[in-house]
Amino acid sequence: MNNGSSRGSRPRSLLHAPDEALQGIRMLATDVDGSMTVAHEIPASVVAAVTALTTAGVEVVPTTGRPAAEAHALARYLPGVRRAIAENGAVLVEPEEHFERLWPNADRQRLLRFGRQVARSGPPLQATGDHFARLVDVAFRRDGRDETSLLIMQQEAAAEGIEMVWSSVHIHFSEVVPDKGIAVLELAGRSNLDGQAVATVGDSPNDAGLWTPGRFGLTVGLAAQPEDLGAIAAWPRWLAPAGAPGWVLLAERILGALASP
Repeated sequence: MNNGSSRGSRPRSLLHAPDEALQGIRMLATDVDGSMTVAHEIPASVVAAVTALTTAGVEVVPTTGRPAAEAHALARYLPGVRRAIAENGAVLVEPEEHFERLWPNADRQRLLRFGRQVARSGPPLQATGDHFARLVDVAFRRDGRDETSLLIMQQEAAAEGIEMVWSSVHIHFSEVVPDKGIAVLELAGRSNLDGQAVATVGDSPNDAGLWTPGRFGLTVGLAAQPEDLGAIAAWPRWLAPAGAPGWVLLAERILGALASP
């Protein structure tokens, strides 16, 4: 990641996206926390939009930093959802099949030790409550830490050969560069879908791989201003309101485009 100097053109409002940019979408890879949720819960409006999308033939793929077990639950119980990606791209979840690790096994004890000692200038990091369920990465609670302090920690991690990224709720350490987008492309390929048939949406630096230019047909960030997406190398093409309202708007735009003659 960098400070944004090569981010390219500023995102435009999703309201201005032409129907032609949405009509070919057959998969929506979506961040969960802060994108589909309100106060850590998925509201009825988002569940209804997921139902409408899957009914219309658009596969919805939760693509989250949460552990495989939580992604499994989402894929089992969200209407029409059949697959998910967990731990920032490390694990593919197919509920009726298996958990498939897309990253090699990590020295998680080393990552835990580093996370517990890296926050020297403030209170120590606290492991997430879902730590026991993680297969590859290690996550700590963000607890309101601002981006300046996170960038300093990221530099310290890099000096130790450790990758660090964060979401609106968690800080993640891994031995592989976190990239949700690579996992999405793998999943799309298994469905014989080109990346241009995929829409991606997120709200935090751990979603940066979903916005890499040239990978996907439609890239959307959920924020009031593009700077609110944090320290990412490239901005998404389009911007929608933060949180669940923006997510529902994206679903409505896709559905409207599919219904257009």
